[in-house]
Parts: sequence; C-alpha cells; structure tokens
Amino acid sequence: MSIRITRAYKTISAKAVGVIAAILPIDLLINERANIYNGQDRATARNSPMANWQGRWRTITKGRWTHRIITNISNWQNRRYGEVDYYLTQALSGYGCFNAFLYKRKRSNTEICKYCEAIDDAEHMLFAVLNGMTQERYMRKNWAGLLWRTLPWTSWEKKMNGR
Repeated sequence: MSIRITRAYKTISAKAVGVIAAILPIDLLINERANIYNGQDRATARNSPMANWQGRWRTITKGRWTHRIITNISNWQNRRYGEVDYYLTQALSGYGCFNAFLYKRKRSNTEICKYCEAIDDAEHMLFAVLNGMTQERYMRKNWAGLLWRTLPWTSWEKKMNGR
C-alpha cells in the first residue's frame, strides 16, 4: 500500500517507502490497537509504537538516503503541508530519473549529469544542480533589476509610463 500511496518503484526499500508514506509498520500498528483495546488512551498508545519505529529507522541499513532527509519520522508524519507524489518520492528515495539509478539498471548509457560532469544521483540533483539553477536565476533576476534601474530611458519610454 505504501508503494501505491507514494507512487514509488517496486524496487524501493520497504522501510523507506513506509516512512515516506508515513504509514506505521503493521506489527507496531497491531500493538497500538491492542493497547487501545486494553484500555490505554490513544495518545499514550501511539507514543510507544512511534518510539519503536524511530528506533528501527535509526538502525536499518537500507534506505539510508531517505534517512538522511527524513531523520525524525514524527516530524515528517505530523507535517501540515505537502502531499507525497511521484516526483517527491523520487527525490526522497533516490530511485527514479537520475542517471546513476538508470545506469545501474541498464536504462541509461551514462551515469553522468547532463548539466555538468558529476555523477547524477538524487543528492547531486537536489543540492548541486537545482541549487545552482536557483542561484543562476536569482543572479539573472537581480542583474535584470539592476539594469532596469540604471539604464537611461528615452522620452518615448517616459511617455509610455505616463510622465
């Protein structure tokens, strides 16, 4: 069900996709429901499984890229914004349209980024390429604003502006 919610590839780690989907593992959910059935209030019954899940998440060996981004499951699960979709799942899992991933599965001829000469994985795309593009756009915007304010304007342009 987690794979369907996140629209992930079926090769993704079950632990990572569970965290991305924010769905409590079934054994912990059963324990939570049993505690509620035995008379414990919901808030108290929820704390123990969440602590166990967080402990498991810290110690697993698969899904480490996802763990680097989502370290605290409770914060991720209780966020008030954003839905998980196909593209966010790719970024959070490292599986998807990155050349390093596609090259391992023989779907790409190279693992090199099309924007630079580095290996194209999720970390590179999120923190190098997209960050660089954002900075480039910011610089263009600021240069355009600077040029707009400093260029000498003709009388025709002043007429167009109603002066």
